[in-house]
Amino acid sequence: MVSTISSQHCKPILKKEFISILISISVMVLSKTVICNKFGVASEHPLASLAGLEVLQKGGNAVDAAFATSFAIAVTQHPLGGIGGDFFSFYFDSQKEKLFCLNSSGWAPSGAGIEISSKERQSKITNFGPLSVVVPGMVAGLFEFHSRFGSVGPKTLMRRAIELAEDGFPVSNNLAKTISLYFSDLPEEAKSVFGISGRPIRACETLKQQKLAKTLRRIASEGPSAFYDGKVALSIINTLNKKNELFTLEDFRSFEPEWVNPINTDYRGTRIFEMPPNTMGPVTIRIIDHLKRYKFDFEANSRKRVELFVRIYEDAYSWKERYLGDPRFSSYVTSGSTTSFTTVDKEGNFTVAIQSLYHHFGSRVYVPDVGIFLNNRASAFSTEGPNSIKPRKRPVHTLSTFLLQQGERKIGLGTSGGDFRPQLHTLFLTNIVDWRMTLEEAIDFPRFLWQKEKELITESGYKLDSSGFKVDERPYPSHTGVASGVEIGDGYKKLVCDVRGDGIPAGL
Repeated sequence: MVSTISSQHCKPILKKEFISILISISVMVLSKTVICNKFGVASEHPLASLAGLEVLQKGGNAVDAAFATSFAIAVTQHPLGGIGGDFFSFYFDSQKEKLFCLNSSGWAPSGAGIEISSKERQSKITNFGPLSVVVPGMVAGLFEFHSRFGSVGPKTLMRRAIELAEDGFPVSNNLAKTISLYFSDLPEEAKSVFGISGRPIRACETLKQQKLAKTLRRIASEGPSAFYDGKVALSIINTLNKKNELFTLEDFRSFEPEWVNPINTDYRGTRIFEMPPNTMGPVTIRIIDHLKRYKFDFEANSRKRVELFVRIYEDAYSWKERYLGDPRFSSYVTSGSTTSFTTVDKEGNFTVAIQSLYHHFGSRVYVPDVGIFLNNRASAFSTEGPNSIKPRKRPVHTLSTFLLQQGERKIGLGTSGGDFRPQLHTLFLTNIVDWRMTLEEAIDFPRFLWQKEKELITESGYKLDSSGFKVDERPYPSHTGVASGVEIGDGYKKLVCDVRGDGIPAGL
């Protein structure tokens, strides 16, 4: 079991009691799927899953486990989902039979409308650097989530994340590849953390993040004010404002997550719930509402499926550009890199959460005193229309999660994938409902993703000869998003991690 976390050549560096958890569940984690009757966690990193499982074993609930898992992911998957990014989550309360939805995406600074929308920048919103950053929403979102539904103190829940940052952990193959790919783009202060002797850190080598550990310890003791006020916030602002006076301390102090109402539709007797704007959830709903008018008399990997879905994608994405934006600033009409995770407790309460810096290493802006990279979500703004940039406005967000309800059976899904996320959610839904796949089959099934016009990314297995598409066919499994899912049924709980990622589910 330890070998699945690193490799047989990696030296174990975990605390003794943590290793005992590994051993206790080793006979149950035989694949990417765990079926259990008590509780469990599925995330994109094994140590994050185990951090959440430990909380559940000690009596914590699904939100406590999500809190612990999220901060552990922020350490073990820093380039994807560090605390300089954003956070969204569904929470299903099994007793009340009620779904709660939290949006903690960051907003643009008070100086954004002046600097980023100035004449010399009208043609393009920058992808990286200080101008691509919004106020990070993740820390505030996690504490808001926990304050409403959690039962265990933050110091206890963050203990594993702090240890992983301070003591280090063995770097996985995928993390090593990511660091190597972007290493030359990182500032020197970050290279000293994510590299050894001037070269990128390699798989199985130990990654320690001492400044991040110090920041996490401060947050655990003082709460979100430690991040949004005082030394941490000032360090972030000073780093961002070296060239442009965009951010103020008040931009951080006044930041608040939002509890929002999910949007939903019916699809062949299955109820679908998505996150509302500023997310791309309405794009998924629009696609689904078009698809339910058709009867599928073709195979799941057929040319007919691809052609039909692409026609509907074209309409939905065109609609997004015309109408979608932050609802506090505009109305809408509807009928990178990210990491998601799910948790479920013994009462059947569950979370489906997602966090992200956006692109790998986000803005590439590293705050040395704090030990974090900052997001580049402002790059998702437009120069005009409903998604144009304004102070305190949230950009259209690629992050969202997805929930299906079929009578007593409930399925929650989250996946990385950026702008492809509505397409991925649609594939999962139709795989499950129309092609009667299990949750794990739906996640693992080969994917096709529409880019623009007739361009497609496909995994091996689709029948597209003479289709007229320009096809970028990749070997299966490929980098087409990494998903995780939870299914709650009569007497069982199922947790699934995508074959495309490093994660494992853990449950009892």
